[in-house]
Formats: sequence, structure tokens, C-alpha cells
Amino acid sequence: MSGAKPICSVSINEADWVGETGYGGTPSDWQHICDILDLPTSEWDCPHEVVSEDFTKCIFHTPASDLPAHIDESEAQSNVIDSESNTEAPNEFLGADFGVLDIQTESIQPSGDLYFAGARFTGKVTLSGTLDVSIVADRAVFQRELSCRDVEFTAPLEFDNVRFEGWTDFTRSSFQSGSSFTGATFADPVVFED
Repeated sequence: MSGAKPICSVSINEADWVGETGYGGTPSDWQHICDILDLPTSEWDCPHEVVSEDFTKCIFHTPASDLPAHIDESEAQSNVIDSESNTEAPNEFLGADFGVLDIQTESIQPSGDLYFAGARFTGKVTLSGTLDVSIVADRAVFQRELSCRDVEFTAPLEFDNVRFEGWTDFTRSSFQSGSSFTGATFADPVVFED
């Protein structure tokens, strides 16, 4: 036996994605995600290892309040997202539950495009530096502050139908053409100043 941990039990399909009981998406939203991720079927399976043998879900699909005290959520997230640490699991976090997320490209370089479609961020999210990867966050929910001050996004962002429920700050950030915020809603102030 290789000693590898089992893979997360979370799967998402069109029925999960569509309608009021799911992520509020549409069939065309779901097909778009399937196309982006080049899914061989219309179901996405989480590629990440479970938290431990006592869990059936990975750190991204386990609420922070349910994680063992010895697990540093931020460190574990960084290890998966960082290209130097991530050798196997892709940066696919559909329907994930994040507490705080901090991607500072001075110390973390994502190993590939970041897929946060349907994710829920319950803590502050901070992005800084130059991000050379696309971020797809269709139908994600940012419940607290999103801070992206002075960020250079060199690849397109796709924040369609995202709910920004807290303060959102893109001060002095630059965006690649093709970035989209179609259908996004902002409950609190949003800043896009130079």
C-alpha cells in the first residue's frame, strides 16, 4: 500500500449547480465550467486528499470550524496553491469553503489557473503582487473583505455572477482584457480607483 490518503468525496454535477437549492447557476454556466476544465463527463470530482483518515472531505470542503486544531488552514491552502509545493492536485476548488485566503505572489506562485466557481469565502481574502494565472470564480460568494490593492492581473479574471457581500478593494489594480464581472453584485462599497 502506497500510504496515499484517499481523495475527497465531493462531486458536483449539473443538478447540484442549477437552481435555488444548488449554486444558483444555469445549465449554460455549468457547461461553460465543464468546457473550461475539459471534463470528460458533466461531473466534477474534487482532486484533493482528505484532511485525515477520520474525514471524507479535503481541507477545502471541510468547514474551518470542523478542522482539527493542529491544522493550519492558511498553510495547507498555500501548499496546494503554490507551484513549488503542488505536484499532483490541480487548483480546482469548486464549491469549496474558505476561511481566510491570502495569495501574495512574492511568496506563493500558483501552479496554474485558479478555479473557485461556487466557492464560499467566509474570511478576508487578500491577493497581492502580480498574478500570472486566470481566476475563474463564477457564482462564488465573498462574505467578508476582498483586498486586491496594487495587483497586476496579467491573465483574465472571470467573476461572473459573484456576490461580494463585504468591502471590495481593487485600488490601483490593473486587469487583462477579457476580464469579466457580468452579473456580479456588490452589497458594500467597491473601489476601482487609480
